[in-house]
Amino acid sequence: MTGFKNTGVMHSIKRALESARIENYDYSAYLEEKNVTEEELNRQKNTGFFYEPLISVITQIGNEPVKYLDKMIESVSSQSYAFYELCIADNSAGEQAGNVISQYINKNPRIRYVRTKASNGLGANLEEALNMADGDYVVYVRANDELSPNALYELVRAINRRDRVDVVYADEDSIAAGRKQYEKPVFKPNINYDLLRTNNYIGHPMLVRKKLAKRIGGFSDRFIGAQEYDFTLRCIEGSDKVIHVSKMLYHSRDIYENDFDADEMINALNAHFERTGIIADIRPLDCPGYFRINYHMESTPHVTIIINDLYGEKQLKKCVDSIRGKTIYREYDIIVRKNSSKIPREHIAGTYVIAIDSNMTVLSNNFIEKMLARMSQGDVSVVCSKIIDRHKKILHAGIKNTKSGLKYMFEGMPSWQYGYGLRAILQQNVDAFPVMGIMLKTEDYLAIDYENPENGIDIELCELMRQNGKMITYEPDVLFEKGR
Repeated sequence: MTGFKNTGVMHSIKRALESARIENYDYSAYLEEKNVTEEELNRQKNTGFFYEPLISVITQIGNEPVKYLDKMIESVSSQSYAFYELCIADNSAGEQAGNVISQYINKNPRIRYVRTKASNGLGANLEEALNMADGDYVVYVRANDELSPNALYELVRAINRRDRVDVVYADEDSIAAGRKQYEKPVFKPNINYDLLRTNNYIGHPMLVRKKLAKRIGGFSDRFIGAQEYDFTLRCIEGSDKVIHVSKMLYHSRDIYENDFDADEMINALNAHFERTGIIADIRPLDCPGYFRINYHMESTPHVTIIINDLYGEKQLKKCVDSIRGKTIYREYDIIVRKNSSKIPREHIAGTYVIAIDSNMTVLSNNFIEKMLARMSQGDVSVVCSKIIDRHKKILHAGIKNTKSGLKYMFEGMPSWQYGYGLRAILQQNVDAFPVMGIMLKTEDYLAIDYENPENGIDIELCELMRQNGKMITYEPDVLFEKGR
């Protein structure tokens, strides 16, 4: 090994630095503020909903230890929502699990139990639990994990707030080994299709309408070690009625931390692309279970790069030179926009436009191809890049809508840093886009209000595009540096 080319070493260093940063976050203070109180649980028990579906909690017991099986059953039995059943499929060796479960069945008639074939995998076991279920919705809880006491209540509450909801998922954390303490919180975004293709961020809990689960073929052992990811992908393909509940409703144990097969996850992703008609290559990232998607283009449409010239000839030349040095794509031209003047449609040859300022230089090879590959799939209206300053700090990487308004993503973070949940380096959908460092259709470019952008954002156009059902996405492998 020469120099520092060992990506595994670099990955370990970056993850260690990121873990150190996250550990400074006081999760105990968050829990103290957000945890449900006994008073609130009692109120929930006495509160009805207009729609009160039966929820089938399903689980399977295979080769994993069942040290905490009783904790899982108790967490389900103590739910503040009353209309549930627990369906358990067990093909474990010996009678340990069955002995534990029999103690609870005598006290709780809502627990249903079946012994299954020893040859069953996780998917086949869950399919037997699903077949046993009478509920309108099902949620899978692993045999050693726990639900928060308000979990089912909050999931049903979400169903009642929207019509015909098919999938609801929520945030989760981990139970510290040997301690009655929660750690490693996973705060999830709202449904994010591009992010789901890079990793199974939805995880647990995921409540699914039983009719949907049956329609997509239920659980399967086609991809051993990626059965849950495969099921999640098929569920999300099968419905656009997906809701995220921003509450910690699930507690996992570390015995499941590496319970997946990254190669089988790739196979599950390839099956997803085949079903959805997308041609793409999947590249594993250094962290197992995370991927980069390289989309294929079937054509080479013309692209016009429009440079907003505000910083003089020296900066403009540097910008143009960086464009020419970082692409081998032939079908493009460059227009220099002087004094923020509006460019007539007939002057733009491209089907697509890349808009940048003249004080921006391209740092990524094949940047046109990377942006165009995602745009060409037809489900995206804008592709955003990662823009950094001369100190290698991120200025923005797309824009998110938060409780306090629109915020530039990863602003101020070192450009090499992975970010929370590796999200700074993962392809994902965003809520809005800046007016520079983007690719979009020529017609959409002409609609941008360059006269009155709010903090560099045309808010009305962003909202209009989202209402039209087209996604805005962030492409982390396209990097621009913005000068003074």
